[in-house]
Amino acid sequence: MKSRFTGLASVFKFAYIQSVKTKAFLISMVVLMAIAFVALPLTTALTTSSDEEEVDETKSELIGTVYIEDNVFDGKLGQSIKDILVADGAYSLKEYALVTETEHDAVFETVSKSEEGDVLLVINFIEDQEDMSYGFDYVVYYGENVEDLSDAAGNFSRYVDGKHVEALSNIMIESEEGAKLMSYNYISEVVEVDVQGQVIEDKTGLGMTEYWVTYVFIMVGIFSISILGSKVAEQIVTEKSSKVIEYIMTSIRPMALITGKVLASIATVFTMLGGILVAFVGSIIINGSLFKNPDGSMVIPDVVQSLINGEILEGLNIANVIVAVIIFMLSFVLYGFIAGIAGATVSKVEEMAEGVKLFTFAMIIGAYVTLAYVLSATMGFGDWGAASYVVYFVPLSTVFIVPAYLLLGKISLIIGLISIAILVVCIVALMIFVSGIYEHLIYYSGAPLKFKDLLKLGTKKGGTK
Repeated sequence: MKSRFTGLASVFKFAYIQSVKTKAFLISMVVLMAIAFVALPLTTALTTSSDEEEVDETKSELIGTVYIEDNVFDGKLGQSIKDILVADGAYSLKEYALVTETEHDAVFETVSKSEEGDVLLVINFIEDQEDMSYGFDYVVYYGENVEDLSDAAGNFSRYVDGKHVEALSNIMIESEEGAKLMSYNYISEVVEVDVQGQVIEDKTGLGMTEYWVTYVFIMVGIFSISILGSKVAEQIVTEKSSKVIEYIMTSIRPMALITGKVLASIATVFTMLGGILVAFVGSIIINGSLFKNPDGSMVIPDVVQSLINGEILEGLNIANVIVAVIIFMLSFVLYGFIAGIAGATVSKVEEMAEGVKLFTFAMIIGAYVTLAYVLSATMGFGDWGAASYVVYFVPLSTVFIVPAYLLLGKISLIIGLISIAILVVCIVALMIFVSGIYEHLIYYSGAPLKFKDLLKLGTKKGGTK
């Protein structure tokens, strides 16, 4: 008696080879690799030559007294920034006070307890070239007693950030040393402190850097799963419409057929992602060769530094990486089976778009719920309480959020392991469901089936009419 998986290896090998040999795959691969290869040099060039970023100056009235602590040029840079701020713009009527490093603790305490929106701007210079923040560092501290002060402090920080070059040039005499200082990186941070003077760290929220890291994971997930679904559905619909499936089924069981195609499609997607990754590494090297830091070292874009920065990826360890990879793989298998069922519900290639609506709908739900959750965390609303676990554990959204949050240290390894267990249970349940209806779907010829039709097939014996 044949096993349900008899012929799996043959299906996998044939489907994979056929997929990577197609013109569509090869052209897509070349185009995407070319885009990845020029992405960083082009981005760096455009960023370097771009005009000053426009900053939202709304809610500026919430800012009270601005204390400026310049620990780099003994108050000269702070004075220069103050002169620029009072000369024009939304912050021209604010009260300013220059303070020294020895006054830091007293001013810090004043800001933390202020009910008038007072803020402290601290200017430092990070000399360690291995530090991600190497260069000028602007930090704006604000208290928790004024509602919406977080947004106002953020706007103020970005405004000051945009004035750095002008402020520095006003105090520098033209020289080689001055030109070198002008070329150093500069970053800005916004930090909230409570009335006890303790920095408030919201582990459930996301900073902008963490947001972009998570966003990259989400986009990679959407891109990969979309390709996976289209590959699986296309192969099955093509074989059904050409009647090739009738010959295949004489020696291969339905379960082996769909499993082999799903695994082959996953391998195809990872082949494409591998090529893009190689091109992206090349892009980093080319970018570093074309653009140099003042000390001669390679320029590494912020997004790349974020992905390798231990301060951002607090959960970057072997266990979390392994769990994240397993979640990716299992999620692909889950979505692959959904795509296989969706593809088998139609009989003609021209009807494939109608048939894969089930797959597309499932992916959109998972991705959009995750995006809403991430945006909520980025905007300062924190997590969704108990509802957060719905986002983590529902298999449709797990792949888009759990791997990223594991590496960012936002969730524990236990949550990752529970997600894996739920994915395994769902895959097994889906395979049992597929084994009961897939053979009927393979031979089905007619109008595209709806989701309710699939449920009827799965809950009763017999074929389709």
